[in-house]
Amino acid sequence: MSTAGRRYLGLGLALLLSAGAGPVWAQEKQNQAQVQQAEGRQAESQAADALFRQAKSLMGQGQYVEACEKFSASQSLEPGLGTLLFLGDCYEHAGRFASALATFNDAKQFAQGRGEEEREHLASVRAAALEPRVPKLELRVGSDPLPEGLQITLN
Repeated sequence: MSTAGRRYLGLGLALLLSAGAGPVWAQEKQNQAQVQQAEGRQAESQAADALFRQAKSLMGQGQYVEACEKFSASQSLEPGLGTLLFLGDCYEHAGRFASALATFNDAKQFAQGRGEEEREHLASVRAAALEPRVPKLELRVGSDPLPEGLQITLN
């Protein structure tokens, strides 16, 4: 084989090898990203579990405001039906009846979506018991039509 032929053969081999390296490198990068995501989810799960345990302890000590914050943070990191039910209970003990009602209604929907009838029933019963305890505001405006510029806002 001539010198020119060897050069072309060498160049062809180099191109062939480098063409195969791109997909392998991309796959390695994708695998690394997946491992990092899994590690991140595991860390969040561990943090959520630690917050949940702290919240239960605080609740046992009657420190409901702090406990509710921990349950809420745990729920944000790793949503769970059990955490939602505990959060609703915590809100009720803290005297936050509207928040408790909304949370139990969320838990009811969550349980319904997962086909957990027992927990759905529990959330429904707790929500129904809270309904009369939630303050309500009724506004009556004596003029018809409503006064121009009237605005009603919440929060």
